[in-house]
Amino acid sequence: MCSSDLTGIGPLIHLRYPLAKFHRALQRRQLAQAGNNGVELFLEDGTKYPQEGTLQFRDVSVDPSTATVTLRMVFPNPNGVLLPGMFVRAAVKEALADPSYLLLHAGFFTCGFHVALIMTHLPAFFLDRGLPPLVSAQAYALIGLFNIFGCYFFGWAGTRWPKHLLLVGIYSARAVIFIPLLLLPTTPALAYGFSIIMGFIFLGTVPPTSGIVAQLFGVRHLTTLFGISFLSHQLGGFFGSWLAGLIFDHSGSYDLVWMMAIALGVIAA
Repeated sequence: MCSSDLTGIGPLIHLRYPLAKFHRALQRRQLAQAGNNGVELFLEDGTKYPQEGTLQFRDVSVDPSTATVTLRMVFPNPNGVLLPGMFVRAAVKEALADPSYLLLHAGFFTCGFHVALIMTHLPAFFLDRGLPPLVSAQAYALIGLFNIFGCYFFGWAGTRWPKHLLLVGIYSARAVIFIPLLLLPTTPALAYGFSIIMGFIFLGTVPPTSGIVAQLFGVRHLTTLFGISFLSHQLGGFFGSWLAGLIFDHSGSYDLVWMMAIALGVIAA
């Protein structure tokens, strides 16, 4: 069923649909065109709603914050079958059936893996390579500092460039930035350079990811749908922390962990 904004009571009820969702709903037979401006609605059990609706072109709206175009449809509702707010649970079903939404989960899993790996094990890695604790503390500070700039930048960039391409760039950059930890001598300069670059892209995935969710499904259920995406992020964080410790305890090295981080970055990109 659709995850649109259903409002109004009485004999007429209004259905608001982001334009991208309108085309997907036609493909999935959640909606069907009838005539020039007519629209047929299919209920959650697959049956067709008996009353034909009308597409209101004069009420098309644009949300500048998400760059989405919203269409408005009006359906007769003489028997009260359609109720305001009845599509909240169905919004999750629609999202979980969308391959684009599931791919976002895969990418966000990688983000969580990277973030938790760095926050949990980077100091131990530097200490294991002979760097003093002060360098680890300074590296953490640089990650936090440049993360501020990165989040602002990618939030701004998401309003000017395609968000999916920003995510490709971020995950590709992460895959590349882990390579020096695997191949180069570990020096304070390497630690600071890694921290500056990683800090800039540390949480840069969040603005594009939440923006894509809003573009796909609108903002009405954004908190719920992005929360589900964030669950995959936290699962990635669990594995990033746990697997890295497990691998180091058995091998005495983080090399395999960095290889995994590089591979996940490539896959996510």
